Amino acid sequence: MLQRLLRWIRSKRAWVLLLLCGLLAAIAGHFLWVEHHLRAARHDLERRAYTEAQAHLASYLRTWPHSTTAHLLAARCARGVGDLDEAERLLASCPQRGADYDAVALERSLLYASEAPLPQREWNDFGVASSNSIPKHHASWKP
Repeated sequence: MLQRLLRWIRSKRAWVLLLLCGLLAAIAGHFLWVEHHLRAARHDLERRAYTEAQAHLASYLRTWPHSTTAHLLAARCARGVGDLDEAERLLASCPQRGADYDAVALERSLLYASEAPLPQREWNDFGVASSNSIPKHHASWKP
């Protein structure tokens, strides 16, 4: 029994099989790690930790550069950080990648809403007397 095992270990076929199994395990591990980055980015977005989410999405996009989900999430991160030009660039690339129209439209609407301040008329609807005084509960709000 021992001699049979030693013969099998010495054969080239066994080493090729072990090498192939190791290679497959490394590739599977890489893809599992990349998926971890996407899950972590979603979690960070829920916590509004935009810079951490951007780092996770950058790692994910290095492996899956054509992912529509990652581009939409990256646009949301860029909007949250205040990088509106980057958010617009990422949103512009989403339709070519086959992203959901409604998701892109919603994100673009949120982007436009974060770009433009409310006109004086709308501030007056909130009961603000002048344009220089913004209510405290609106001043601390972040998109």
